[in-house]
Amino acid sequence: MNYNRHYSACRPLAYQAHIAVRRAVLAGDIPAPSTISCVDCGKDAQVYDHRDYTQPLAVDAVCRSCNRLRGPGHPYIDKPLEPDRRVKFRDMLKKHPRGTMAKVAAACGVSWAAVWQWGTVPAEKALAVERVTGIPRHVSRPDLFPIAREALATTEAA
Repeated sequence: MNYNRHYSACRPLAYQAHIAVRRAVLAGDIPAPSTISCVDCGKDAQVYDHRDYTQPLAVDAVCRSCNRLRGPGHPYIDKPLEPDRRVKFRDMLKKHPRGTMAKVAAACGVSWAAVWQWGTVPAEKALAVERVTGIPRHVSRPDLFPIAREALATTEAA
């Protein structure tokens, strides 16, 4: 996945704020950061920093090192850059030996190219995928096969 799509999926408010600042700079509403000094250290600024992404144009011009030191702005403070969606099936297979995708395709009666295109495992193929790969069905399709609380409790007790 390309970084911009990943970033916009993980932090939509931040992405929208960055787009708003870029448009404001291009329209001449705010000066380019390269024409201003860093508000923290006085070096040449390189980027704009948001402290609160809900206010897209409330920004400070800073150098990259000061921006890094400042860390993420609200509401993303102490939140990892994780998308709120399931991992693609082909990414799950990266840890498996070569040829696993072909075995899954044969077990499911489809081509390996079809398996490659799966974002999530189709519901009717989840059991076959579990048999071939060993990936539990509650991992490949948590929306259809939620892990039983009893099984979770016995796993945690062990």
